[in-house]
Amino acid sequence: MKTTEDKLIGMYSFLKQSPCWLTITMLMLLMSSLLVGRGILEGLPYNIASSSFLGENVLFITVVLVAITVLQRSYKPGEFGVPYWFCSSRVQVLIYLVCLGLCFLVSTHTIDLRSGRWMDVYHDLAIAPLVMFLLIILLPVIYKNGTMTEKKVTLCLLLLWGSLFGLDMATGMLAQCRWLQEHFGIFSTMPR
Repeated sequence: MKTTEDKLIGMYSFLKQSPCWLTITMLMLLMSSLLVGRGILEGLPYNIASSSFLGENVLFITVVLVAITVLQRSYKPGEFGVPYWFCSSRVQVLIYLVCLGLCFLVSTHTIDLRSGRWMDVYHDLAIAPLVMFLLIILLPVIYKNGTMTEKKVTLCLLLLWGSLFGLDMATGMLAQCRWLQEHFGIFSTMPR
């Protein structure tokens, strides 16, 4: 008879039981909706920040794929390697809510530095908290159960994302509308 300690719960259960293509399709739809929304609301589907375009759409999804591979390959009841309390659905909801709260604070304090448009808020309150949440719950899985290659690839991808974020900050590309306006004359009126 299985005890609750022998079962995966919450997001771990979803990721282990769902086919990789379903998880990736859901993430790609969530992230591509940023382009669609900008196209509809702002007249131009853009995502020029390297940390967003490459970081979230390629690097982050690859880290999620690595974690799913580890979950689907190596989980045996009682040998998950991540503390049981961390696997609790309540703790996972709490982690997500903390991520959402942090992203809300960052959004409210930085929105005037960016365009302040609806899709920036969507990114800050839909995509960014999910990215943070999944990284928080999946990195321990990779660290505890992944092969050395999986750990190295994950570390390299995270370092590459960090480098792209630093590059975006240095070049001003995090303020995407402003950058497009300064370099190409697009969004000259900057409506909100």
